[in-house]
Amino acid sequence: MHSSDCNGREHQAASRTSLAVTVRLRTEDGTWLRFAIPQNCAIGPVKANRQAVELPNWAVSHNKLIRIFNNRFFSFGLALKGMHYLMTNRIESANWPCQSRSTDWHCCRIVHAALIISLSWGLLYPQQTLGRTMTQLVEQDPDSKQIALPKNADQPVLILSYTGGFRAPPKPGFTETPLLRVFNDGRVITGGASEQARVVNAKLTPLQLQNLIGSIVREDKFLDIEAAAISKAIEATGDTIMIADAPDTEITLTLADRQHHVKQYGTQFIGKQFPQIDSLTNLVNVERRLRRVYGWAQVGGDAEIEKMLAAINEFHKKEKPDIPAVTLDDLSWANWTSRGELQAYFIKSFPDSNNSAQRTAVVNVDAQPDGKFKIQSNVETR
Repeated sequence: MHSSDCNGREHQAASRTSLAVTVRLRTEDGTWLRFAIPQNCAIGPVKANRQAVELPNWAVSHNKLIRIFNNRFFSFGLALKGMHYLMTNRIESANWPCQSRSTDWHCCRIVHAALIISLSWGLLYPQQTLGRTMTQLVEQDPDSKQIALPKNADQPVLILSYTGGFRAPPKPGFTETPLLRVFNDGRVITGGASEQARVVNAKLTPLQLQNLIGSIVREDKFLDIEAAAISKAIEATGDTIMIADAPDTEITLTLADRQHHVKQYGTQFIGKQFPQIDSLTNLVNVERRLRRVYGWAQVGGDAEIEKMLAAINEFHKKEKPDIPAVTLDDLSWANWTSRGELQAYFIKSFPDSNNSAQRTAVVNVDAQPDGKFKIQSNVETR
């Protein structure tokens, strides 16, 4: 996927200082990264930001640039440059001639020599501390704690399925499979409850998989969600669930040391009815993340979703320029119809020009046999 966790948050690496060097890079598998070197971390490792960003072409082919800025000698040289500048100004402001050979003058010359040596060494011998694969980047980011997954390659680490509800029974002989299964090596297999469901195989990178699971565990607190607690919280409101014949959402997360399963009736529907229940809201977010992965796989992965997003944004640029760029995070659903047509749905929320109201763009995309897209976009104001 072309997104950090499908919902990445920016790492404030330079929050403690106003001076920082920011470098942006696209890795070999197409993932966009941004690196920041704050002044007070001049001798520390570069911390990778997994937020999706734009990158100028000149930086894409310059992996060495990243290693140069990560070199401790080079970073130390940048600090020395600042010191040299301050000392030079001090000498000039005091009207001290160089011939006086004052203490400040000698210190200035020493700092200048150290500056040249440090910068030269950093340019000639950049440290090889940044890996070339997404797995290495995850391991080397000190802010990224990998979540241990089961070693059994045949054991799905994430399962999303729907059971029950009012629906047409499958044809005799059809075996129902989960809507989505994600394995420890990043493999994604889609399925469904009817013979119309298209089985698609896709694959997440190691970093994408870790971001997905990390978001579900840390941000959505999936391991703390209990269906019984949600039911109790709904009863406490005194309201009645305003939906009937909805399916049960079943989500299973399997880690190296534990497995957690949640089965909740009509998650998306009652989530809108009871937004004050935090655990229910978190469960809705988990379901949306997994449905986004399903849609991403149905479209065809990163390459195909990029084509679709480019077509959508080009359409908006001409027809509705007030709508911000649509991204993978806005993908709500995508699947193949019984007629063999690919349909995708995006929902983009954004404030109006006066920030006085929230607007929502609902974008429907039909993939045509000739590779083009038929796009319909409607905007609602709330």
